Amino acid sequence: MSRFILLEFCLLLLCAIWLAEAPHNTIKITNMVNNIFNNKGWINLNDVEKGIFFNKNYIFEEIFKTPNTRSCDRQIRGSTIILACSYMKDFKLLIYVFKQFIIHCRYLNNSTILKIMGYECATKFLNVINKIPLLVTIMEGSLMALDSLHTKPWDTGKNYYTKSDYMFIKVSTMFHSMSFKDILLSSNDSSSINNILKTIDMFFINIESEINIGIKGHCEYKPYILDSLWKNLNEEYKNTSFSKNKNQRLYDYLSKKLYHKFLTIIYDKYHNLGFDYDLKTKKIFTREQLKSIEIDSNLQLNSECGIKLKLENEDSYERESDNQSKNNEIIELIKFLNEGLNPDSILEEHD
Repeated sequence: MSRFILLEFCLLLLCAIWLAEAPHNTIKITNMVNNIFNNKGWINLNDVEKGIFFNKNYIFEEIFKTPNTRSCDRQIRGSTIILACSYMKDFKLLIYVFKQFIIHCRYLNNSTILKIMGYECATKFLNVINKIPLLVTIMEGSLMALDSLHTKPWDTGKNYYTKSDYMFIKVSTMFHSMSFKDILLSSNDSSSINNILKTIDMFFINIESEINIGIKGHCEYKPYILDSLWKNLNEEYKNTSFSKNKNQRLYDYLSKKLYHKFLTIIYDKYHNLGFDYDLKTKKIFTREQLKSIEIDSNLQLNSECGIKLKLENEDSYERESDNQSKNNEIIELIKFLNEGLNPDSILEEHD
C-alpha cells in the first residue's frame, strides 16, 4: 500500500511542478485571443497543416480551439507560426509568377519588332513588385501584433530565443532591402532592361532560397502545385475577351491580377483576421488590442507591440524631407490597406 501512496504522491508532485511551470496568460488576454480567433479568416488558413518551432508542433485543428489561460500562450505562438507559414506560401506562389513575368518581359525585350513592349512590360513589372515592401510591412506588423499578446513575445528580447530565430524576419528584411523603386528604364536601351531584369530575377532566387529554408523547418502544408497560380492566370487570360483586345497585353493583365492578389492577401490575412492600423501610433494591432480601454501592461501598446512602418534609407534624409517621406509612405500604406477592403472593385479601376 505504501508503494501506491508513494507513487500517487510522486504523480501529484510532478503535476504540481508542471502546473507551476506552465505559463499562464491573463484572463483578459485569453478573452481577447478567443475574440481574435472568432474572426472568420482564421479557418481559411487550413492549407497549413502544422507549424513547427523549436521542435514543438502546432497542429492547425488544435490551435484554434477556445483558449484558456494555460493554453493561451501556446495558441498565440501556434497561430503566429501558422500565419507566417501561410504568408511564406503566398510568397512562394508569387515569386513563381514573378519569374514567369520576367521571362515574358525578356522575350519581348529581345524581339526585334516587340522591343517597345519589352520596355512597357518591364515598367509594369517594376510597378507591381515595388508594392511588395508595403505588403511585407503589413504581414510583419500583423505577426508581431499577434505575438505581442504572448507572455514572452519575440519583440521584447526577454526570451531564450530572439526575433532572429523567427523564420519570417530574415525574409522580410530581404524584401525591405529591395532597391528597385528609383530605377528609371529607357525604351531605347534593351541591354539595360535585360540587366535590370536579371538582377531582379537573382534577387527573387535568393529570397526563394531563404523561404525554402524557413519552410523546411517550420511548415507543413496540404499538397499544392507551385505553378497553379501561373497556370490559372494563363488560362483565364486565354479564355477572356481581354486576350482578343489589342490594348490588353499579357503584361497589363498580369500586373492587374498580381496587384489584385496582393489586395486579396490583405483582405484574407489582415482584415479578416482582425488586424487594424492605428493612425495615432502608426502601428498595426489586433482590433481587440485597440478596443481595450485600459492599457494593460502585458499589451505595452505604446512601445513594444505592433510594428512601425519601415522606411528606406531613413538616415540619409534631412529632418524635413524625412518627415515628408514618412508621411508619403504612411499615406501609401493606408491607401493600400483601404484598397484591400474590397479587392474586386479595385481590379476594374487599377491600371
